[in-house]
Amino acid sequence: MSKSSVGLVAEEAIELPTTVAQRLACKLDKPWIEIDLSRAERKLIGIADALDKPRDSPLPPFGKRFRTAYLPKEDGLREEEWLRRILKQSADVVLCLCGYLHLDPFTKKLEEAECHVEKLALTELPWFKDLYGEYSIVEKNGERWCEVRLP
Repeated sequence: MSKSSVGLVAEEAIELPTTVAQRLACKLDKPWIEIDLSRAERKLIGIADALDKPRDSPLPPFGKRFRTAYLPKEDGLREEEWLRRILKQSADVVLCLCGYLHLDPFTKKLEEAECHVEKLALTELPWFKDLYGEYSIVEKNGERWCEVRLP
């Protein structure tokens, strides 16, 4: 990625301290934006309560595996807002960082908005697997979740 290729760094990082993406944007001398909704914005559109509930649940054997649920309505509304915030910017190339559960649904929303998307799932890279374990997306009976097997 050359300095001139990225016009904007966008990130799902609400309430996080300085992130690697912010530091990268600074190094590239490019703008960085938070694309996620604040707690107040989530309350305003009625999704805060659902998002505040725990979404992780253990899978056998306990202690080594868990799953995190995707909430189609609530997460979908968040992704729609991410899209709006990105499209409001005047950048041809956007480096966007979001959670693994959002990768496919958000890519679909971007493509429906006629954006060209190149996606990279860090979860598939050997160094990630060594450090954080195996991640996989499961879709079954109308539900979607991420299963994690810790190393």
